[in-house]
Amino acid sequence: FNYYHTEDVAYYQVPTPTSELFFQSGINQGQMLNSLFTLNVNPQLNISVAFKGLRSLGDYRTALASHRNLRMTASYSSKNHTYFLRTHYAGQRLINEENGGLTDEALQLYFDDDPDYKERDRLETRFEDAVSKLRTRRYYLEHGYNLWYHAADSLHKESYWQIGHEMTYNRQFYTYDQDKANSFFGDSYQSVITDSTFYFRSDQGAFTELKSPWILGKLRVKMNYSDYRYGYNSVLFLDSGTIPATVKGHTVALEARWNARFKTFGLDASAGTILEGDISGSYLSGTVTFSKDSLFTVKATALLKSQAPNLNTQLYQSSYIGYNWYHHFDNEQTRLVGFAFLADKWLDAEASLTQKDNFTYFDENAQSARFSGLVYSKIKAHKEFKWRKWALDNTVLYQKVIQGSEVLRVPDWTTENTLYFSDDVFKRKPMYLQTGITVKYFTDYFADEFNPLLNEFRLQNQTKIGNYPLLDFFANARVQRTRLYFKLENIGSLIDPGKYLVTPTQPYRDFKIRFGLVWNFFI
Repeated sequence: FNYYHTEDVAYYQVPTPTSELFFQSGINQGQMLNSLFTLNVNPQLNISVAFKGLRSLGDYRTALASHRNLRMTASYSSKNHTYFLRTHYAGQRLINEENGGLTDEALQLYFDDDPDYKERDRLETRFEDAVSKLRTRRYYLEHGYNLWYHAADSLHKESYWQIGHEMTYNRQFYTYDQDKANSFFGDSYQSVITDSTFYFRSDQGAFTELKSPWILGKLRVKMNYSDYRYGYNSVLFLDSGTIPATVKGHTVALEARWNARFKTFGLDASAGTILEGDISGSYLSGTVTFSKDSLFTVKATALLKSQAPNLNTQLYQSSYIGYNWYHHFDNEQTRLVGFAFLADKWLDAEASLTQKDNFTYFDENAQSARFSGLVYSKIKAHKEFKWRKWALDNTVLYQKVIQGSEVLRVPDWTTENTLYFSDDVFKRKPMYLQTGITVKYFTDYFADEFNPLLNEFRLQNQTKIGNYPLLDFFANARVQRTRLYFKLENIGSLIDPGKYLVTPTQPYRDFKIRFGLVWNFFI
């Protein structure tokens, strides 16, 4: 959840050197800091450095989280807009102690709200010696040349025709270490667990992009070559079969994206297919929109997709005997249709129906498995009511697994309601204040359990979670260039403790007071 993907890295253009500091208090001896510094060396060249650090001890035993994310970017555009470039480096290290959840006895003490265990670190967890680590490095480069370019003016919109090159090189290492093998995962080959997985991938792409009123918008076509290698350091020869060390291969893919606008209609369409390689896949998606002035917008969406399942569902090696497999799974097939009606004056509503064949999941024994014929529907509505300085923001989601509820578990109803007050306060309005309460609720269901060895969720049929409200109080303020917030989380646990869970064995945090600020300053 704290990993920066390629699309998460931002690029900047600023008239003066700019910094942003973000601080948030953590859980029990913890805090998070996100810092950014960016400047334009000249109007054409920008550089930035950002670092995010999280360290939080947590309320329960063996729950330390220590995360580091470094991002460095550069972007350039020539004066005549003929050449552009953007590149970044992202180095990340995410370390989590894994406690496996509370033991059955400790979980019952939590449910009973035993007064001797108000200090949560007295509750026993399944492990006290396990740590998972994800270390990644990514290098990204995109640059291109405009064969012709016309800037926007009072009569014409921006138009261009460009060719370019895109490159990504990604290295990931995941390890799971445990000082002593635990019978919770079954028998093991070794007494000390040191599982390690690597994933290397490089992408080289060439693209051309045309933006012109002739095509009613923008068209981009890209040819991409990918080379990947995933796996382990050795081959396993087992009685049940041979488990290879790696899965590796390459693909050559072609994709196109078209964004068009004509009067009140819009079209966002994209398609792609693997022309050659060790895996196959394709997708076709489109969204048609119709807007009536500023009153409402209607959207219709369709998606057809064929995609290979995640590599860890096909190949996995571990020191635990029961966690070794090699499968040849067919592609997952996804079909989706959706509709949306967006109108601030009336209501925002959307509905979708999704069908999946060869759906991949982890069963109750944490083994990868397949299911065909999954059908899932969702209806969501949002409306905000405003009266003077008050507002009531409401979101309701209804979802139903029509077919395949034995492998996909979701709550039927989820709601989020926020009542808040907003205004400038004090004389001369030095501070803008927003304060209120938020209530979240979801119906009970058999939520998936987290497996720390796989770092994935698996099915379970013993414990339901949900059917209780989560109540938070918040106060947000802006004073010049500084934004502050103050939050009281899970107030309901003060009145009715011992029932708030995020997985069947992992309790949600008790009542907490959180504080944070965002500070911008310019040189």
